Amino acid sequence: MSKTEAIVDWANLPAGLAATSLWDSIHDGELRGIESDLLARTLTVRFEVPYIRSFHNLPSDLIFSFKLQGVQSVRALRFAIWPGEFSLPPGLPWEEQQRLNSEYRRKWRQETQSWEGFESAVNSDDDAELTDGEVVSGNGTVALRLGVQTSDGEWYEAFVRAETLLIARSDEKEFDLEHLLTLGKAYWEAFANTKAQQS
Repeated sequence: MSKTEAIVDWANLPAGLAATSLWDSIHDGELRGIESDLLARTLTVRFEVPYIRSFHNLPSDLIFSFKLQGVQSVRALRFAIWPGEFSLPPGLPWEEQQRLNSEYRRKWRQETQSWEGFESAVNSDDDAELTDGEVVSGNGTVALRLGVQTSDGEWYEAFVRAETLLIARSDEKEFDLEHLLTLGKAYWEAFANTKAQQS
């Protein structure tokens, strides 16, 4: 690699590349497994998002997957939660709750975690959830960031760099990133409209 080539990852994003948020489409998604194949250089993340599935009348057993090919790098970080006292006073507006939660999370510390240990923790937990995610691509490379919470209260951040990312449905219907983003956007727009009508 020449000195002028920039690696696409979260520590080293080339100028002009922006991350695409996956929050609308994967937040609170149920993580069904992560499978790595070192020989094939692939990694697959399987998940379902019941509220999106229900809202769009999708099959009740539908699973989505991120399929990364030509995997170049995987990295997992564990969050050590700040042990100080924290609580949210009752009756706070949602925006204020979010602000206070963000301030609290800034006090957490990231610690390195082996990828094997991360996969093991996720795959042995039937209630692991996706909390957030982003994807960025450029220069023939794609980088995926996923936030994960396990049922025992552990929080992780996982990063994968690969040559390509395919997004698929378990019923094998045509699907891609734009479809996934559209499903999430439609759900949250309807959610916001319902909230506005109730207030």
